[in-house]
Amino acid sequence: MNNTEEKVQPEPLVSVIMTTYNAEKYLKTAIESIVKQTFQDFEFVILDDGSTDHTRDILKTYLQPNVILEFREHLGRAKALNTAITLSRGKYIANIDADDIALPERLEKQVKFLDENPDIVIVGSSRFIIDERTGKRRIELYATTDGDIRKEMSTGNPFFHSAVMLRKNSLEVVGMYNEKQKCSVDYELWARLLSKYKGANLKEPLAVKRQYANSSFDTNPSLEFYKIYLLFIIRMKIFYNINMNFRGFLLPFLDVMRQSISTFYGFLIKKF
Repeated sequence: MNNTEEKVQPEPLVSVIMTTYNAEKYLKTAIESIVKQTFQDFEFVILDDGSTDHTRDILKTYLQPNVILEFREHLGRAKALNTAITLSRGKYIANIDADDIALPERLEKQVKFLDENPDIVIVGSSRFIIDERTGKRRIELYATTDGDIRKEMSTGNPFFHSAVMLRKNSLEVVGMYNEKQKCSVDYELWARLLSKYKGANLKEPLAVKRQYANSSFDTNPSLEFYKIYLLFIIRMKIFYNINMNFRGFLLPFLDVMRQSISTFYGFLIKKF
């Protein structure tokens, strides 16, 4: 071997991906929660999606062998996630958002689960939720079995995005995140994944979500109605591809009515 040749880093088992956009407030905490994992056979691919605050300066303090920093102009959520996945080399892809926290044994326990369950392509976990207004912390449990997850898909998102680990090859088969999708890009991806493969959640909470006050009405209330419409379309696809039964057909209609009434009522409260 030529000593002048650059040594190629061995492929890690896991690629952790994070996309950032003006995420300076909680970014260090999120990154440290990955860097300090008990499982260390991973690379950490962080793609900054055109931040204009101090996010990029913070990222540049994490120049270390297993951290890959990528700086791009603003791509949008789905395209940024797909770009990070394309840059990844691991067999497993684990996501974390820039304002969430991974508990220390998250990667270790999820790798063990996927290694022991080859029929499962996506594994998540339950989560802790921290209310940013009150500081209170609570546990939110998720359905754990593939069957229960499929039932839950009709009414809500059965996975916490910052707690999922997936087999990269399954992502490539279904086409990764839909770059035309304007919101709920993770939920839409789960719908396509579960139409072909099985999923699971670990009952133990392995991640922490920060919960904020809903301020979308203060900027553009129509975005909430647009989101409801997109969720309805996703849930109809779920009916055809995953839960083809009367309940699965009826629930999207009932849910869009409930959300529309709730959203309109919330708008009136804020307006008057």
